[in-house]
Amino acid sequence: MDRRKELYAQTLQRAASKVGGVDELSKRLQVRSRFILSWIEGKGIPPKDVFLRAADLLYAPGERPSAFDDGAAN
Repeated sequence: MDRRKELYAQTLQRAASKVGGVDELSKRLQVRSRFILSWIEGKGIPPKDVFLRAADLLYAPGERPSAFDDGAAN
């Protein structure tokens, strides 16, 4: 799987885990579960707006990492 597909798949998987599963993520993103499962398996990529809404679910307000933050502690 290429790195971009891997990033999308990991983000969707983490979002699904956070909200209680693919079915709940499907409801929140207003996308059919079969599409989410397909993207998690690396079969294509979601539309940009769907990906960004999934990413938003991973962070509470004020917790978003900086675009330049590599996750390493200073």
